[in-house]
Amino acid sequence: MPENESTKSKTSSQKKLRPKDATNQLKLGMVESISRQGASTATSKTSAGKTRTKESASSTKQDRTVRHDTTPTPWVIHSKDQGEPDPKWFFGFLYLVYNKKNGKKYIGKKQYKRYLKNKPVGFTDWKTYKGSSKYLNQDIKKYGVNNFIFIMIRQFETRGGLTYYEANAQHKLDALTSRLDGVEDREYYNANIMGIKFIPKEVVPEFNQLLEEIINDYCKH
Repeated sequence: MPENESTKSKTSSQKKLRPKDATNQLKLGMVESISRQGASTATSKTSAGKTRTKESASSTKQDRTVRHDTTPTPWVIHSKDQGEPDPKWFFGFLYLVYNKKNGKKYIGKKQYKRYLKNKPVGFTDWKTYKGSSKYLNQDIKKYGVNNFIFIMIRQFETRGGLTYYEANAQHKLDALTSRLDGVEDREYYNANIMGIKFIPKEVVPEFNQLLEEIINDYCKH
């Protein structure tokens, strides 16, 4: 091809790439570059987030391990007619903890087994369990287990019966409002009362009398 024709062809090719097209290509390149950087940053953040989550979970697990009290709880069995604690037959038990140092009490419930999708997958820590109240456990650590009485009031066969009578006892004993004689301090460590949304299948007619016996027999300060 003659030199003048080659020069014309190059000039024609350069003319086809108009300034507008060149600008669009530049913008497209910038967008792709920013997109790649964003994806890289997101991946980095996700990886860092997973790392922090794992570290947090590990830290929480370690904290729980440190705080877990493996000392056997000296449970006092009140309802002798039910015999010894029976995790195979009963769902759980209602209990009352009494602080001999200051007269404060805690009433709660504890189930024997752990459940996954409504199926038992093992036993709970009921043998070493002291109560779910943070303030109760602080006092146990402060005064020592020997200055507390752990009373197993009654075992229940069903979740409904156990849950109902826990709330029933907390209401009747005024666990949220009762005050110790002569002081402003609350009588119970309890901080809430669980709501009941079902009719229990278990009925204990002598329950009020049972609670009175517990208080009279064990809680003398």
